[in-house]
Amino acid sequence: MRITPQAVNAVRTCAICERTLLVGERSVRFVNARVVTDAVANGTQTIHGHVTRARLRLRGHGVPPARLTLRSTGATTRVTGTVAGHRIRPRVTATH
Repeated sequence: MRITPQAVNAVRTCAICERTLLVGERSVRFVNARVVTDAVANGTQTIHGHVTRARLRLRGHGVPPARLTLRSTGATTRVTGTVAGHRIRPRVTATH
């Protein structure tokens, strides 16, 4: 599956102007993506078949240091990683 221009536009609308997106055939790289005023994210989102995976590092005054992996398949997203040195493993399921 290729990352479409529509997907890139969706990512662009999610992030505030102070960010860099490096777009490849099957991935988007985030460099200092600022989604809130006091935190930035760095990482990569890739698509392989029906699985979308994002690996992110969050930092800034508004968040504790975090390294997260988000894996989405269908309506379920698994989040694993660490926030302020604590392991997390929540699962998010769409309600609609």
